[in-house]
Parts: sequence; structure tokens; C-alpha cells
Amino acid sequence: MASTPKPPLAGVLLRLAWNAARVHVLAALAVNGFDDLNEAHLSVLRYPEPEGARPVELAQRANMTKQAMNYLLVELERLGYVRRRSGPESTRRLVYLTVRGRRACTVVRAAMAELERSWAARTGPERYAIFLDVLRSLGDAGSTVS
Repeated sequence: MASTPKPPLAGVLLRLAWNAARVHVLAALAVNGFDDLNEAHLSVLRYPEPEGARPVELAQRANMTKQAMNYLLVELERLGYVRRRSGPESTRRLVYLTVRGRRACTVVRAAMAELERSWAARTGPERYAIFLDVLRSLGDAGSTVS
């Protein structure tokens, strides 16, 4: 006799929502002429945008190695989304969005806003506002955990 599956824990539910968001964003990017971007590239083009960030900071934000981030940055440079150059007061190379990169980030933000409106309509605006508040609280708490 098969046992009844246990309900998913919060981490699974967050992952399912995250996956839905990524699929939605990638579809919006493709429709808007950015079909050369893939899921891995979103690690660089996500909030906060990489304007003036060091590659090592981007790697930390994305929870990946510096080598993996460098690979993505080389690809994004080749595709025309970012450029690396020395900062105004340093010889360190920092990452900056190109015009194409800023346009892609605008599409990402618009796609997420559209998806959030859809989620708010499905859950009701009041419940969705509470959901966002809870996520903000958990995100703040997560940043203080060592």
C-alpha cells in the first residue's frame, strides 16, 4: 500500500515559485529579442544590477565560484550585455551594463512586475501584500545569519 506523500516544505514551495519566475522572465526576454540569454545569465542580470560591482561580489551574490562567474561575464561581454573596465579610483576591473544590458534588465523587471500582478490577482491583493511582507522579513533575517 502506497503512503500518502507529505506536503512540501517551505523551501520546495519557494523553489517552485522561483522556477515559475525564471521561466516567465526567460520567455519575456526571448519575446523581446533577448533570446541569446539563458538561465545562468540571470545570475548576473538580477537585482541588484551589476553596475560597478566587482566580479567576486557578483559571484558571492549568486553563490558560485569566481571562475564560474568569470565564465558568465565573458559570455555576457561577448553577447554585448556587460563590459568590464577599471573603476574611476581603482585599477580593479568592475562590471557595468551596456545599453543592451540595461534594456534586458528593464525587460526582466517588467516581466517580474507582470508576474507579481498575476500572483496578486490569484491570491487577492491583501494576501499577496502579506506574502511580500513575510518574504521581506525572511530576507532581512537571512542576511543576519552567519
